[in-house]
Amino acid sequence: MNSNLKFISGNGNLELSDNPVYETKKIKASTRIGEKPQTVTNLKLQQSNNQFTINFDKAKNATHYRILGATSMFGNYTEVATVNTNSAKVNALDSKNKYNNYYKVVALNNGNFGDLDFSNAEEADESEYVSLETELFGRNTFVFSPNDDTTKN
Repeated sequence: MNSNLKFISGNGNLELSDNPVYETKKIKASTRIGEKPQTVTNLKLQQSNNQFTINFDKAKNATHYRILGATSMFGNYTEVATVNTNSAKVNALDSKNKYNNYYKVVALNNGNFGDLDFSNAEEADESEYVSLETELFGRNTFVFSPNDDTTKN
């Protein structure tokens, strides 16, 4: 939501003629839209050829979901898709090694399911990552990639 703001200050009664009044120029300010969504949970990953389907529980107050991907567990996650449902189909980030595909989800609330402007959207914290390893071995087994910076976590 955009608003025009102006700050006026003075000492005491602003209507007195001998009271100095200071005014700023009008400024435009943006505020966040809607309530902060909950963090996405219960991520599941399925692979078919060079595509992955990511399913997850709907997050309270979310209108959209940003899908982030990386080629290693502790790698640099970048946006690969934005969807308005709790499921997404994405192309593999590493098509040569199906185990080098890691995904996280961020719930967004921009106040409107049909609007794709997320500049003032509230964002949840990133979900835990999901990968084929977590699907096979669970969350307590870590399979490190040679590209992982193990000092990150």
